[in-house]
Amino acid sequence: MITKFQLYLRKIGVTQPIQGRVEYFHCLCSNMYFGKLSDIFIDDYLTEDGTRKYLDLTFFSQYFNFSIHNFLIEDKINVATLQTWVDQIDIKVDNYDFKKANDKSLMIVQLYKEFNPTGNYKASQKNCEYLVQILRKYMQPALRKREIKISSVQTFPPKNPPSIF
Repeated sequence: MITKFQLYLRKIGVTQPIQGRVEYFHCLCSNMYFGKLSDIFIDDYLTEDGTRKYLDLTFFSQYFNFSIHNFLIEDKINVATLQTWVDQIDIKVDNYDFKKANDKSLMIVQLYKEFNPTGNYKASQKNCEYLVQILRKYMQPALRKREIKISSVQTFPPKNPPSIF
């Protein structure tokens, strides 16, 4: 596994048994030959007692997203293209200003395509900073721009607006 990924895992507190699962999936996704894996993200959250729980693992390449839901107990990889991935992003933050995370920082990102949920990401503490990097590098460029077509004969504001009563 590349050094960049190992540093990320250490920075968010991933223990050796969990790192072994990440290495396993890194090998599988790399062997698919869908391009070089360039980024990694692990969904995590803090329980009420402050314990960190890890949920989903995602690898990113130039054109694809490799998601492994419940990666600690399941072996199912979902591959999606980044170009048609998202047209709306909802972001919820708590104790985080998109610059510096603290021990109470939380972030939830919900992705939508055509008003249907297509994925979500959860981050706590320093992992929020990594999620912002992923947002900027992969999700923001994937936002689909909607065209608004206006007829050339239409004028704004309308000369005789319809009554709403």
